[in-house]
Amino acid sequence: MRNIRLFVVLALLALPVSALAQTTASPSQATDPAQPAVGQSQTTSGPSTSTDGQSQTAAKPAASTDQSSGSGIIKDGSIDLGSMGSSVTGDAARYNRYRDLSNGAFIDGFRTRLEGGGWLVNFMADHVARADARYGATFAKPGTIEGSFQWDQIRELVSNTTKSLFTEVAPGVFRVDDNVQNALQTALGPPSTVSTVLPAMLADYARPFPLSTDRHIASGTFHYLVDKDTTVNFDVDHTNRTGNILYSGTFGFSNAVDIPEPIDQHTTNANMNVDHQIGDLTIRAGFTGSYFRNDIPVITWDNPYRYTDLATLSSQGRTSVAPSNDFSVFNASFSEKLARHSRVAGYVAFGFLDDDGATVIPQTINTAIAVVPLFSNTVGGQGQTKNANLSFVSRPIPKVNVDVRYRYYDYNNLTPVWTNTSRVAYDSALQVSTPTAPLASLSTDRYGGSKQTFTADVHIIAPGGGSIGVGYARNQATYNDRIFAGSGENVAHVSFDALSTQYVSLHAKYEHAIRRGTGLDTTDLVADGEQPMLQTFDIADRNRDLFTVAASVFPVNGLAIEFTAGDGQDSYPSTNFGLTNAKHYTYGVDVNVDPNEHVNLNAGYNVDDFNGIEWSRNAASPPPAAVFYDPSKDWSDTNHDRTQEATAGLNFVRLHDKVDVRFGYDYNKGRGTYVYGLGSAPLDPVVASTLPAPVQLPTLVSDLTRGTFDVSYAFTSKVSMGFSFWYEKFNVNDFGLGATALPGLNLTTTDVLMGYTYQPYTAKTAFARIVCHW
Repeated sequence: MRNIRLFVVLALLALPVSALAQTTASPSQATDPAQPAVGQSQTTSGPSTSTDGQSQTAAKPAASTDQSSGSGIIKDGSIDLGSMGSSVTGDAARYNRYRDLSNGAFIDGFRTRLEGGGWLVNFMADHVARADARYGATFAKPGTIEGSFQWDQIRELVSNTTKSLFTEVAPGVFRVDDNVQNALQTALGPPSTVSTVLPAMLADYARPFPLSTDRHIASGTFHYLVDKDTTVNFDVDHTNRTGNILYSGTFGFSNAVDIPEPIDQHTTNANMNVDHQIGDLTIRAGFTGSYFRNDIPVITWDNPYRYTDLATLSSQGRTSVAPSNDFSVFNASFSEKLARHSRVAGYVAFGFLDDDGATVIPQTINTAIAVVPLFSNTVGGQGQTKNANLSFVSRPIPKVNVDVRYRYYDYNNLTPVWTNTSRVAYDSALQVSTPTAPLASLSTDRYGGSKQTFTADVHIIAPGGGSIGVGYARNQATYNDRIFAGSGENVAHVSFDALSTQYVSLHAKYEHAIRRGTGLDTTDLVADGEQPMLQTFDIADRNRDLFTVAASVFPVNGLAIEFTAGDGQDSYPSTNFGLTNAKHYTYGVDVNVDPNEHVNLNAGYNVDDFNGIEWSRNAASPPPAAVFYDPSKDWSDTNHDRTQEATAGLNFVRLHDKVDVRFGYDYNKGRGTYVYGLGSAPLDPVVASTLPAPVQLPTLVSDLTRGTFDVSYAFTSKVSMGFSFWYEKFNVNDFGLGATALPGLNLTTTDVLMGYTYQPYTAKTAFARIVCHW
């Protein structure tokens, strides 16, 4: 199949373009289709080889006219093809997570360019016929029309060693063999024999499958110049995502059941706008639409431990997942040049969100529980957005720059609010709300709100060529169905920039921010059994200090040294439970040496460090007050994550005008700790703890070492050959998803897992290739 697809792709790319077989146009350069579309990325599966030391996608030899055909079409191009082989010990899926490094022949890059009759056309293909392939084309008639088309294939291979007891008998419906359910239901009875029955069931009935998803993305752009002042722009992309992801379908907190959630989703984004120039004024009107369709909106799965329903335990579970929805936005903008080196610009947009008739699934699928009436058969999800941006930039006098901006965003959630009088938890327990025993959270939440941001910055050119900047920002927000009704934040900053093209450049900035909430209401927190002094860090009262500095030094010709550093501190003065303090710092140094045009040496070292502390209380819910508010039950979790990266590279370019040699090295070292402590939370009275001493978790370990070697030799200006070798080693030890924590497919006697764990690997990949230009 791969060879057939490869032949078809190359045949299509080689077809003559009859519309271009006209008079020869000037050899203008069209947009390079090798570059990814805006907002997209593509992982390169193999290195590129060229005779000039540059990447193959950038190599464009001089165009040549095909005189023999008499067509007048100017053609040039290149092809990069060869063979690769990989050897992987350990987790091969992680090594190939977003790429395809499987053994065999490959065409890593294909480029060709045609010009004629005033048209410019480019064709490209990367990783032809592989799981991470990309194909594209651009066309242009300068001064009138230009456009592009691109096809991307992006695979996410999570695991190729997972197994499951479930079989998908219909889209989104997963069943376990009746023999398994009967055997495990019997084994749960007294005396329990699950510990011996479950391994046997897993060995006999668990089927292997790859845990992965594939994205196929088609995108295109079209620009038409109506006249010198008016342009029509249109772009669209459509994504199909299929496969399966990990989902946990529990029946309460007593067991975990892994399910390979099926994915069959489709997203279309379209954007159209018209630009018109009137002197110094540019105006634009446009429309943007985003349409998401989920063909499997409901998942149903068997309970491996129950063949028949009980009022306290269901034989199956059901849940809804992301619903289909539509989002349409109408927008307009302008930009006008003013006197005294000034410009004003504005943007407004109105959006409309609809859930495309999403339905509400019944309260339970358990046949042993009486039918509970629904508040509605449909969600009725709707929302409206309003967005506005206004900016003014100016240099009113020499050496003074002013930048003032205002942004406004509002999300008005119009989804109906519904209230139940009863609910079924985990398909296993019917709960009815009464005046004497009310149930919390029976009313749906309608999240929404607005945000306004005003910023003003002034930069003054200082003597010696540097600049000093001062600025102020005000962030104002309102929230719906959150513990705060709103918040306001004041931000002030100062900065200094110095630039010397000969020796040094410097940028430094300090920022101080204070955010305070308004309208605190902890009623819902307490009703849900949460502590009243619990605050969520994204809207909680916060004090923030940030400092960053970046400097580049050029002591001698051919030597550049770059330093970066940053330090940040967040504190939450009104938070007693949740995140109460966070500190982050980073620093790094990079050195680049270019002694001559043939040699380049680079090396770098960077550190990223985060510390945070969270507080909680070990109190039952619903509680007796004496226990619920007992500070002797307080405990903390201090999180420390530290990542170090070391890089090095040595490049020899165009040695004897024939040879390129490159060496690369990259080492990433990650360590994480979670240290549990006892004591009183920040706003509680200091008392002795009554909790037992915690058992500490082991350190998280994540190390990635990568080395590369590339060499190429140019036989002629049009033909070169090369060899590349990659080495990767990944070491991991995770207490939550490591092999020690999750042995096999079952964690305890009542957990049924798919066997997905974080596993190390050691991999080697070799490439032999030939690159031809024409």
